[in-house]
Amino acid sequence: MFKGLNRQNELTLHNLPGFHNRTEFFRIAFGAGGILGVWLYWRNRVRRIAAPPILLPWFLLITVLAGLDLLNDFYRIHKQFDRNIHELSEVVEMMVGLSALLYAWIKFREPVGGPPG
Repeated sequence: MFKGLNRQNELTLHNLPGFHNRTEFFRIAFGAGGILGVWLYWRNRVRRIAAPPILLPWFLLITVLAGLDLLNDFYRIHKQFDRNIHELSEVVEMMVGLSALLYAWIKFREPVGGPPG
């Protein structure tokens, strides 16, 4: 049933009707949230849950590419550029998943008291 609703016949929420081709805002929010999480790393009170600074390039790239994708929805630049940005959106979705996995892996490996510092 779920697979039948999905536009790309995948087990993902972002391809359901209503979400399909509207995920730029989610990707921008994830990237901006990650950037905020890295900024919070230098605040001792929340360091245990803050994003490690090593993930900052991931969050910046996710935010920039998703922003270009959103901009491209309103202002068509060039046919080949449009196609490339669309293809990159799949890479950005993968980067979102991998950066979340890296966050969890790094946090799991930290000492119980949190990161040194």
